[in-house]
Amino acid sequence: MQANTEHEFDDDAYVRQWAQSADQRRPERAPMFARIVELLKGLPDAGTHVVELGCGPGTLGLAVLQALPQASYEGIDYSRPMLALAHERLDPFGSRARLHQADLRRGDWVSLIARPLDAIISNQALHDLGSAEAVEAIYAQVFSALRPGGLFINAELVAPMHGQGKPGKLPLERHLQLLAERGFADVHTELVFGEYAGIVARTPG
Repeated sequence: MQANTEHEFDDDAYVRQWAQSADQRRPERAPMFARIVELLKGLPDAGTHVVELGCGPGTLGLAVLQALPQASYEGIDYSRPMLALAHERLDPFGSRARLHQADLRRGDWVSLIARPLDAIISNQALHDLGSAEAVEAIYAQVFSALRPGGLFINAELVAPMHGQGKPGKLPLERHLQLLAERGFADVHTELVFGEYAGIVARTPG
């Protein structure tokens, strides 16, 4: 969750209720998470290092760490209550999991993470950055941070092609265009559930 989202994400009780109901409100998260894990398993290095942007309560991070026993994970989020929940889920994994409090819009998240970096993932987060320019900036940072042949997966809420919504909620076609213009290869969608789309790209190499 990011700084310009609803102020409730600074409220412990609201965040806990939101996290507890997220999978019921959007059951398609389960097959999306399963596909993300499957794609990560396809990376050549068994010791994959994964970073999640907007990790929220750590639900996707938990799925990654459980499914990839040799992987390491870092989660980044702005909301301290969300990070508190993520710590509850991920601290049992010890040094395999690290969490950072940071505003993705500032761009300094890149300096917090370990290298080499095999994959960056995000789920229902980047549309809260507040503008298309902020999303484009994140894509540029992701491209620079990943190793050659690295994997980027953005499971995102997208806008209709000609619809109105949050300034940062872009049409799927615009996401694909921005990634291709940045220089990503193999830009495509994996799963689409209405407004919820799995966007996948790789860095060349």
